[in-house]
Amino acid sequence: MLKSILILGITLFTFTIFSQFERGVKQIGFTTAFSGSNSELTGLKTSTLYVRFNPSFNYFVKDNFSIGGTLLFTSNQSIQKINNTTSGSKTLIYGLGISANKYFKIKDNLFFTVNSLVSFSKSQSQTINSNSSTKFNGFGISIAPSLVYLFTTKLGLTATFGSLYFSNSKLVSASNSSYTNYGANFGFSSLNFGVIYNF
Repeated sequence: MLKSILILGITLFTFTIFSQFERGVKQIGFTTAFSGSNSELTGLKTSTLYVRFNPSFNYFVKDNFSIGGTLLFTSNQSIQKINNTTSGSKTLIYGLGISANKYFKIKDNLFFTVNSLVSFSKSQSQTINSNSSTKFNGFGISIAPSLVYLFTTKLGLTATFGSLYFSNSKLVSASNSSYTNYGANFGFSSLNFGVIYNF
């Protein structure tokens, strides 16, 4: 009798920990990416730094499907130094995204997700040793696959790898100047990690 109760308790405990993302669950989290490099060649020193941090909030409107919002922040800089002369550029991007996310169960604690995002952003690029800067207003759409590993129903890790994307940026000072990018990126550089917390 005691053995049966223990088995039932373990089964219920496992189901509770690794249950699906149910309707009404709220989720906060973030994804991040970071990279940098330093090199020197015949007196030319080059350094780069890339940081991306996107906190998010999602609400499950039905089982395994959530909608939400994401804050976008990206900083990218490239600096060159030679003969005591410094050149390069710094770019700051910030904005807001609206997301829809579909979860597909692989195992009790492992999910494959498809994440779609519509984003609106502003960016500013500045040349080092110059007072001038270039500002853009941006719009983008992306679809990205990811994996979610749950330690408990509340805490999990995410890994996003690649995306299909479309983006359009317009120069603030000249409304008829715009840049459009689209394509697919599934290289190692597109790998992003994150943390989620359900409540």
